[in-house]
Amino acid sequence: MKRDTSLNPHRPPRRAARWLSTAALLLLPLLGAAQQQLGIGTDAPTQTLDVNGTVRVRGLGSADTRLLRGQSDGTLAPGTGLYGSSPTAPALTPLGSVPIAANARCLALLGQRAYVANYSVPSLQVFDLSNPGSPALLHSVPLAFLPTGLAVSGPRACLVGGSSLAVFDVSTALPVALATINTGGQVQAVALSGPTAYVTNITTNELMAYDVALHTPGSQPTLLSTISTGAGLDEVAARDSTVGVICTGNATSYSLQLFGFGRLDRPVRKGVIGAATGASALTLTADRASVVSLGGQLQQFDIADPFRPVAVGAATLGITGLDVAVSNGWAYVVGTNNASNTLLAYDLTGPGNPVLRGSANTGNTFGVAVSGDLLVTISGQINGSGSNVLQTFRPQAPRALSINADGALVSQPAPTLSLSGLQLSLGGGTAVTLPNADNLGNGVATSAVRLPEQDLYLRAGTATDDGLGRYGSGRLWAGQAIDGPVLYGHGGGALGGRAGGAATTALRWAADGNVALGSAAPLVRLDVDGALALRPAGTGAVGLTADDQTVLVDNRTVLRVTSNSTSGFDRTILLGAGALAGQQLVLQNVGTSGTFEIRDGSPSVNLSQHHLLGPADALRLLWNGSTWLEISYSDN
Repeated sequence: MKRDTSLNPHRPPRRAARWLSTAALLLLPLLGAAQQQLGIGTDAPTQTLDVNGTVRVRGLGSADTRLLRGQSDGTLAPGTGLYGSSPTAPALTPLGSVPIAANARCLALLGQRAYVANYSVPSLQVFDLSNPGSPALLHSVPLAFLPTGLAVSGPRACLVGGSSLAVFDVSTALPVALATINTGGQVQAVALSGPTAYVTNITTNELMAYDVALHTPGSQPTLLSTISTGAGLDEVAARDSTVGVICTGNATSYSLQLFGFGRLDRPVRKGVIGAATGASALTLTADRASVVSLGGQLQQFDIADPFRPVAVGAATLGITGLDVAVSNGWAYVVGTNNASNTLLAYDLTGPGNPVLRGSANTGNTFGVAVSGDLLVTISGQINGSGSNVLQTFRPQAPRALSINADGALVSQPAPTLSLSGLQLSLGGGTAVTLPNADNLGNGVATSAVRLPEQDLYLRAGTATDDGLGRYGSGRLWAGQAIDGPVLYGHGGGALGGRAGGAATTALRWAADGNVALGSAAPLVRLDVDGALALRPAGTGAVGLTADDQTVLVDNRTVLRVTSNSTSGFDRTILLGAGALAGQQLVLQNVGTSGTFEIRDGSPSVNLSQHHLLGPADALRLLWNGSTWLEISYSDN
């Protein structure tokens, strides 16, 4: 008789036992040593998972054909449409978090360590980020003042608050206090560029530069220079020798000011441009300044020419903007808003306004910093709501998956499309040459080119100071309806010739409006480098054949006259009006025998005396708007 074991908890059925045995065999490679590999459909796996056949993952299905990509955490996900053109949004899923002290307002990154300055309990906290999924507190160093600014660069960390500037050695995990000095006023923010600390003094409205290298034990930061901003100032950022400061003249007037510290002892004020009301934070890259405001704006400024910053785009945040960090063409903005995401990722690679590509809710977030592929935020409480926490992210865009010749899957950066002249390439691969028969495709127009009401700019990037355009009544140039083309340059310009490769300058003008004929730089309104010839209008002379004969002047500079009288007293010339006050006229007798007279007191003429002009005689006159005045007379 067959025995029923289906209800015996101590003895599984044979089919169940066989299933468990098979499962165990299949799991052995996964549970064994790291070197073991699992093969499906093959007895000789060469990877951790080796499939001889096709793979179907039902969870990755979508409505259309899409590329497969690897997320920053290693999971697979479908990408955008196969032929999509928008940049892929960065991943904003937290990797890890760790509690921080209350009222943390300042954040900085250096390598695999994060530095946080806390206000309620004045301290500098140091966190280990070597495992971003599990950040850990390393040290907490007490401070003797309430910190409002923090910057870290190389082996130095600088903190400011009250009237204090403190310098720490952070070459090791435990910060070592080197020096604390009194700055002589209330200081708000600090930025580091190499061994130089730039500090905003809101008592004196000055930007102060300190040497904080402190090579000698016991040495103090050295004040290198100060420069007045002429307005209240708040935040500061530095990039090489360029320093940007947010200034405020009053509650509604904010600006971005740029300074040059090429010589640390002689800073130079460069450019200034208006910023949004409540501008609260900024960061500088090689040619961009990014500014966020409490009013909820992200502004972009082109600072390639720091003497002439240009606003190139802005975006509405929807949050109270408190901090911004920029890396690889992305701006990461944080702030507060209970009803909105408070970490925003903006794409800065386009020519216009920043474009929002990703967001996450990180609570009331006061600081953000990015270093390489690691992004860190600090959040805190407002009115008892929120958490005091540091969070880590890896915001890099997902990577594309490709298949090697042996069928192995590998990840790589998504390919980029680039155009160089007529060479089009994808991801640095073999370039394709575009056809050059189209208009201007090879730099040669094959038909007329029109730029209706548009300017042709002659510099790279976003600079608009050098160009050519048409201006008229509907498009004024310097308030004037020119009704024609205008050629303009940042520092002036020139008109010249070039023959056989040799360039010559015919006319040159400066930005202040001075003009030179020739190659010399103009020093006055009209500066002539060479001889000046005043040619008479027309080719012939005016013949006087009657007494009191009126001769029109109009816009002439030289008036050549002959007379058919030898006495001259019966050939008096009457001059017509000039064209414009300040016009000069040379009256010249070009005859060989005749003489004529011009009389003082005749209509519109004021002379030192009556003059008889014989052959080769000349008289120079000046029109004052109503009368010809004598300048000089030459009896030759």
